[in-house]
Amino acid sequence: MERALLEELDARGPVTVVALAEATELHPTTVEQCCYDLHRDGYVHTTTSGVYDLTDAGRQYLTNLPE
Repeated sequence: MERALLEELDARGPVTVVALAEATELHPTTVEQCCYDLHRDGYVHTTTSGVYDLTDAGRQYLTNLPE
């Protein structure tokens, strides 16, 4: 799930939770929780309410995640 969200953010740039949920076919609440965890770990940041973007640390983390 993390990989799918990070890949989507990497490809699209800042994106809403709803758009991430649609693109990954996950429930918006699931996406919000995962983004919260990724934000806590420094891999994504919020640009506005409900809009997330990938950080440089998130790009690095993505390259190291197993497929």
